[in-house]
Amino acid sequence: MTEELWDTGAQPERTALAWNRTALSLAVCGLVGLRLSGGPVSMALCAAVTALAAVLLLRTVHRRHLRRQRRLRAGEPIADPAAVLHTAAVTTLLGLTALVVVLERARG
Repeated sequence: MTEELWDTGAQPERTALAWNRTALSLAVCGLVGLRLSGGPVSMALCAAVTALAAVLLLRTVHRRHLRRQRRLRAGEPIADPAAVLHTAAVTTLLGLTALVVVLERARG
């Protein structure tokens, strides 16, 4: 049994697919960062942060998609301030990780 699309343009589906691509890109960037990082501290930090961010993102994409579809069908607003805060926190954490890697490479 297939679920009826909310709109003919399939906007929620395209958004969920875009977030999946973002999570996969994040995982690839983490692997590249791991390969290019200088020392053991930066390697571990880079691997841990990017893996955690990618897993969290992949975990929440499907849930957000289902929640948005449910809200659209009910006529409720789909704004999700927690998702914006989560994205900002992960972006800040990734930036700080990159700073640590750069500083460690400059020192060593």
